Amino acid sequence: MSNRPFFLEKNARFVADCIDMHHSGLGVVKVDSMVVLVKDLLPQEKALIHIMRVEKKLAYAKVIERLVSSPYRIESICPVSMACGGCPLITLSDEGQSIMKQNIVKDQVRFHGLDVVVEPTLNSPQRFHTRNKVAVPIKHNPFQMGFYRLNSHEIVEFETCYVQTQTQNNILEVIRNYPHKEELVDVKHVVLKENHDQTQMIVGFVVSKLELVSKSSLIEVLSKLKNVVGVVAHLNVSDGNAIFKGKDIVLYGANKIVDELEDLKFKLSLQSFYQINPHQTLRLYQKALDLAKLSKDDVLVDLYCGVGTISLLAASRVKHVIGVEINPIAITNAKENQELNHVENASFFVGDASDVTNILKDLDMKADVLIVDPPRSGLSSSVIEQIKELGISRVVYVSCNPMTLCANLKELSSHYDFDTIYPVDMFPNTRHIEIVLVLEIK
Repeated sequence: MSNRPFFLEKNARFVADCIDMHHSGLGVVKVDSMVVLVKDLLPQEKALIHIMRVEKKLAYAKVIERLVSSPYRIESICPVSMACGGCPLITLSDEGQSIMKQNIVKDQVRFHGLDVVVEPTLNSPQRFHTRNKVAVPIKHNPFQMGFYRLNSHEIVEFETCYVQTQTQNNILEVIRNYPHKEELVDVKHVVLKENHDQTQMIVGFVVSKLELVSKSSLIEVLSKLKNVVGVVAHLNVSDGNAIFKGKDIVLYGANKIVDELEDLKFKLSLQSFYQINPHQTLRLYQKALDLAKLSKDDVLVDLYCGVGTISLLAASRVKHVIGVEINPIAITNAKENQELNHVENASFFVGDASDVTNILKDLDMKADVLIVDPPRSGLSSSVIEQIKELGISRVVYVSCNPMTLCANLKELSSHYDFDTIYPVDMFPNTRHIEIVLVLEIK
């Protein structure tokens, strides 16, 4: 017999108060020690809710009737936002999103027992149409193209997505209306990547087989669109959830667009890592570089340097910058971008943190500042130990995951002091937040 309160069984309904917002973007209701996560329920709201699923420590519910609304609630401009899981915070005002994302960081700081000030969120100057890259799943028989419903692999179709740009919406409309869908049966995702002024775009098809799509007349249709500079197939035969896990094959044009930051140009391919919100990218990187307090005598190491974005932005401020990245394709892009921008005081290497000591030795240099911008999983324990051993005076940490950032900070606190975290909203209407801070050696 279950020892849960009787009303927490599936299909139960009851009136509840939302006390917080979960890092997933769902509202939090507490019933004794049980947490119920509710879609489209904001803090300070009261609603009649319906239990959809009950797990060991969590339950999930939906709103049947909202009885009290949050002062931060606004109307959604998207007709499918309540079904789609793409922008769960679209009914939360800019001020509400700023507070919520700051609180997400504060919650992790508190959970990990850190003594750190979390500054107010730096909001994106543009709330909608902010993404320079989008990956849209496709299903067949019947053909469906859209984003996944929350906590499912059921596709919610749309006419206009307010997260992506209108040029991206236009390309998806062309694909959606293409009459010979049988030629696309091996396509798993459509990936669109464009530069900040939307004049250049790569259209990518993630495919399990190459033959059908490579001969499709859709390629010719897309090639005639003025902003499409390349059509690329990415051959991914794996069964996992990773979108990119194979090689790119150019079907038309080139696997390259060029974007600009400050006075620098960056070549990007379909798989290149690049910050996704062009309205915030420079603001994030400028904050990181300001915190680094760089001087013309400094040697800067940029770990997880990707295509060299931060490295090349920093080059004019330092004596030398060393970019290190495990992905050889990214390092090839970084060297191309270095040449494109005529930057002489930079060096790029394929490697990880364990290689930095040998790289510095070979270059006969000592690092003064380290910048790290790791994936969502954060810094591994071995990387943290390597950072401690390197003993670099100043470390700037750029993170897209407050949970792993705070766990890493706890491990680094034996060697470094830090006092302020700066949240930067790169992802309006979603639960995600970017964070930057500086660590000073003790």
